[in-house]
Amino acid sequence: MLRNLLIFLLLGIVWLFIFSLPVGHQGKRLFSLGYYYIVDTRLVHLVTDLVSTTAHKTKDTANDMVDDIANKVDHQTSPQ
Repeated sequence: MLRNLLIFLLLGIVWLFIFSLPVGHQGKRLFSLGYYYIVDTRLVHLVTDLVSTTAHKTKDTANDMVDDIANKVDHQTSPQ
């Protein structure tokens, strides 16, 4: 277990070193270039916006459902 943890930490240090290497004449880090060309793309923004919109719609639907159920319970338990 301890051996696996040490290997994990050493590999993390190696990856940190690799991603911090300057690339090109402008001296940008490999991490910055990877982020720009892989992560910061239209497809990623589209998926992020879709997930965010879906999460907000789900939250609104759940809130409406809870309010509706709370109103029905109030009407059933209120004295006539």
